[in-house]
Amino acid sequence: KKVLNYLPHYQLFVQNLKKEEYNIVGYARKSRTNENDESRVRLLQQMARRLKERSLVDKIFVSPRANANELMVERDLTKNEDLLKELNVDGDAQKLLNFVDQNKNICLVILGYAGLSTDCKNLETFLRNNKNICKIVVDHLPFDNTIKIHD
Repeated sequence: KKVLNYLPHYQLFVQNLKKEEYNIVGYARKSRTNENDESRVRLLQQMARRLKERSLVDKIFVSPRANANELMVERDLTKNEDLLKELNVDGDAQKLLNFVDQNKNICLVILGYAGLSTDCKNLETFLRNNKNICKIVVDHLPFDNTIKIHD
């Protein structure tokens, strides 16, 4: 199916999750590269906009400087407050972990698998330690016109 055909069905799925009292939470990260802050902010804003527009997320957390193989608990220990203010998001990975710990029925939405982690053991540990995450939605629309849902 093409994105335009698939998107309304996906958004209906998300709206139904909200009716079932799921917290729809988006997470995005940008690798530690040599980009200037202006470019980094622009790319992260683009990701945040996609999470809001396509996946109808209620909250967005971002890691402005984190590689895919870094443990979630180690991301954003060095604060990037200046970038976060420019992004107008709900916080960084540390605030995401806090939110997950304090709320139930979390549906975590990411843009591609590498948006969360490229290390299976890290991912396993993350999920084992964060039992309130009930679903992970992987937005793969730009790559192969699919959304992957993991319960």
